[in-house]
Amino acid sequence: MRFASVVTIFLLLLCPKLALTQVILTDAQKNALTSAIEDEIYDYKLELNFADVGKRLQNGTVEVPLFLTQDSTASAYHLIYRLMPYGEMYRLATVTPDGMVHLFRNPKVGFPPDAPATLTVYYDDDAICAAKQKALKLYFVIELTPTKQRLHEAIKGQQQRYGFSNLLRETAKKRQSH
Repeated sequence: MRFASVVTIFLLLLCPKLALTQVILTDAQKNALTSAIEDEIYDYKLELNFADVGKRLQNGTVEVPLFLTQDSTASAYHLIYRLMPYGEMYRLATVTPDGMVHLFRNPKVGFPPDAPATLTVYYDDDAICAAKQKALKLYFVIELTPTKQRLHEAIKGQQQRYGFSNLLRETAKKRQSH
């Protein structure tokens, strides 16, 4: 065990770039990842919670940072980002062979401290800061007042990913109660 640690340190001293390896994503992979996050936000009606988070852009949109950690692989992404009103998340996302991104757990079932989708408050602050420093930094954009077309795209995306849309279920429940 000690020998392995010494060898690892020696290799990192000789080749410091090994410590900074990042997953490289195509534009299509980046779009699939950000679409999964954006679609979930619209599907669970969380968009207004982002009004004071991230960078304000034009036309009522907000740009929010997304960190793809070094623990990520071609088929599993480990993400750090803000999912309001819950807070900053450390979340697993898997990628299907056809490129569809699935986020682990959902806002309706919550994010307990022992799951692969949890709040960063349950982690060591220094470890989260270090992970963000080494991560590939991306952004997703949230429309604070999404268009009907954007909501339709989110519903369609969620149905393709998970076989259901929370927004459609909630709308159907409201219709049944009236």
